[in-house]
Amino acid sequence: MGVISYNYVITSHQFFTDHWGCFGRQIDNSESPTDALVQELFEELSVSICESRVNLFTRFSYDAPFIGYGAVDRVYFEVKVTDAEINEMVLQEGAKMQAMEGTNLLMQKMVPFDRFAVWMHYYRLGFPFETEPN
Repeated sequence: MGVISYNYVITSHQFFTDHWGCFGRQIDNSESPTDALVQELFEELSVSICESRVNLFTRFSYDAPFIGYGAVDRVYFEVKVTDAEINEMVLQEGAKMQAMEGTNLLMQKMVPFDRFAVWMHYYRLGFPFETEPN
């Protein structure tokens, strides 16, 4: 059996300088989290994803008044994309983006809550990893 590789498409984060983070935005009251994800991927990466390819992975809820936020609910999805789709992605927002394999990504500086979601996803898949960032 061959080695299965998962790439995580990530971007530089606007609030955590020099950290990688997952794509995302605030969900409007008139849309579902899945609708928001599909729209965000189109707006930020110029990629069209059918909702049937979107699977809920996990969600975190926390309070962050120390940075001016109240209750925050972050929703994480798994979306399988082809190498061709990754190669056709065009960054529309943010400083840079990259598709990075899980073990390499977990060795980088990441936004803390996004890092935990990627770690959980990678762990669930049963892959070995090192977790100390550079």
